[in-house]
Amino acid sequence: MFTKQLVNDLLRGVSSPALHLPSYNQKTRNAALKIYQAFTVQRTILLDQVAHPLHFISSVISGVDSEKDPRNLVISFDLIEFVLRNYF
Repeated sequence: MFTKQLVNDLLRGVSSPALHLPSYNQKTRNAALKIYQAFTVQRTILLDQVAHPLHFISSVISGVDSEKDPRNLVISFDLIEFVLRNYF
């Protein structure tokens, strides 16, 4: 089972300022976007344990910023739609 600490550490690691996602290659960006997507798919297990929802929202926004690869854009648009539907 995922503990609240583990979920928040995972989100913090993926959204770390040291990991400036747009500067990495497509595969790395895709992996990070899939982690964000896992938070939305497993909402009751993962996302509901995030200490601050704004941390998730800002992580997603910074992660999809400047995305140009079509494979990643599909995931990015799904993430943006999720954030808009659930938080605004």
